Amino acid sequence: MPNGVGVMEAEGVQTGPKALWFLIWGAMALFAVVSALAPGWILAGRVGIVAGIVLAAAAVTQLALGDVRLSKREVTLSGVAVVLFVTGLLTERVLLLPARIDFSAYYVAGHVVSENPPGRLYNQLTFPDGRIAPLDSASEWKDVARRHGVESVLPFVYTPFFAVLMRPLAYLSYGAAYGVWTAITVMLTLVSVWLGVRLSGWRVSVELAVILVVGVFSYHGLFEELLLGQADSLLLFLLTLGLWLLQRERQWGSALCFAVATIIKITPVIAVPLLVMHRRWKWLAAYGCWMLGLVGFSVWQAGWAAHAQFLHEVMPSVSCGIATIANLSVVGFVQDLFLGSTPANLLQATLPPLACAVSKAVALVVFCAVMVRFYFYRRTESLEVQVVLVILLSLVISPLTWLHHYVMALLPFFYLWGREREVRKDYLLLATVLAVGTNITVFPLPMLFKGQIGQLMMAGVIPCLTLALVWFRAGGNSGAQISLDSVA
Repeated sequence: MPNGVGVMEAEGVQTGPKALWFLIWGAMALFAVVSALAPGWILAGRVGIVAGIVLAAAAVTQLALGDVRLSKREVTLSGVAVVLFVTGLLTERVLLLPARIDFSAYYVAGHVVSENPPGRLYNQLTFPDGRIAPLDSASEWKDVARRHGVESVLPFVYTPFFAVLMRPLAYLSYGAAYGVWTAITVMLTLVSVWLGVRLSGWRVSVELAVILVVGVFSYHGLFEELLLGQADSLLLFLLTLGLWLLQRERQWGSALCFAVATIIKITPVIAVPLLVMHRRWKWLAAYGCWMLGLVGFSVWQAGWAAHAQFLHEVMPSVSCGIATIANLSVVGFVQDLFLGSTPANLLQATLPPLACAVSKAVALVVFCAVMVRFYFYRRTESLEVQVVLVILLSLVISPLTWLHHYVMALLPFFYLWGREREVRKDYLLLATVLAVGTNITVFPLPMLFKGQIGQLMMAGVIPCLTLALVWFRAGGNSGAQISLDSVA
């Protein structure tokens, strides 16, 4: 009996703190999920914010005391999750954007391509400097929107193929379609995160799963995507599954995933040079076949007129980007430097004549420089790592990169984090994750800098951090780490 009591006491020592840990982190996970899916409901008053801060304080106390046995990597990830959680309470949930505004464009586009014959898919005015004008003159789109219960709609700037993908949702009511789209977004995000963690070889324990839920649903990009009804989780899933299949030598399946991602958002095509460098000819042949088939299917469903309009009107407009602090690409940052300020209104500033051309040239130089670096390290670094890094590079050089686009960065972040075999921390990766996940360089820090120089510095933080992470990691894992040991 005494031995039995001793065993029970020993078990109590282990299970007590662990049960408390699961209670605290489980409550934080529930809090994060509900507030992301129903913003403003759980945080309608100060009570919700105070309750969230109390939970975060309890979680930090447990981390400081070391009550629960977590690996050093999990402890660091827990700290990041708490920072994202608290920042979300104090910033992103307060600054609410108009809900569904991007999904409304997808929904109307689905209705337009479902017509027989298809209607005009892109109804927008464009300025010479690349700005996209309001839809005051797009009476056809407004009529379609009103008929289907859509109050306001932005210009549709995705490819015709994506409008074809949205066609099934057009048979539902607007509210039901948005609910289904949100459920799909959450499911694809969770599957992608699990695949990304597993790709790195990191074992997913129950504790890690709870930490991931708190961190992912507190990640500002996902919150913004869910609120706007964006499509970034679909792209995240396609790229993650494509890499998963590539790792298992499923060339045709991997190529299909990348082809679909490319025909939705053009920038994933920059992964093709990597496959050329690594002489994956079978993959490249499969990719070419899938692209031809998908383009043919898209033309069949949406009509050639929509594709011609996309190539001749939409792409030239979008490729010039928009000068604003919210555009986190190198293109947008260079244009901010041209203007000497960071316009808050997307349609406020007219770019100088050379700004568009120079910003594109800078993006091209960045792309070529990184590709050359990939080439020289192609024998010492795996193709998987380079594909992961090229996803981050696509965000840097894309003409338009809003913070919700950084949902696609969840794959590189978790993959790179999981590959760290050493105890040392990569502070460059950590800084990039925190800058992107908290949104503090877009809001609220710029509000503290009244001068133009300070705001320009804030506008360059995320693109510069992301590019630095890609550059150093492209040189091999050992040379990429900016650790506490190296700083000391």
